Amino acid sequence: MLRVGPEHYAVPIDQVREIIRWRQPTPLPGQPPHMEGTIELRGEVVSVMDIGTVFRRQGSTGEDRDIVVVEPTADRVVGITVDEVLQVMDTDPAEHHPTPDGIVCGAYVDGVIVADDRLVVKLSLHDLFASLETSEV
Repeated sequence: MLRVGPEHYAVPIDQVREIIRWRQPTPLPGQPPHMEGTIELRGEVVSVMDIGTVFRRQGSTGEDRDIVVVEPTADRVVGITVDEVLQVMDTDPAEHHPTPDGIVCGAYVDGVIVADDRLVVKLSLHDLFASLETSEV
């Protein structure tokens, strides 16, 4: 479970490569506001995006954040900045619910999980990055 501002999100664990402590990405010119820049990670250059900016949520801006390095597809590695990685969730399928009717979300929301009396938004990383490429977020 990831925290961005006051909200909680979940991503598929099989798409998480690793979690690293915050390090300042090197900005590249001409990038959209959600792209923080790139980092070098064991010889690989990885783009880092601020997921809070994508979701229009105010997160932290300090060095107490984490970067979750994900592989949404077999040929793509991206870092996403979050305020905090809270836990790895092992949930019962009965706790998973579709996005409620009448709620307009991006195509990247894959429903909600009810866990410990809170709602956790399930993200489809593949759909999230596809929507960013076509500017539908």
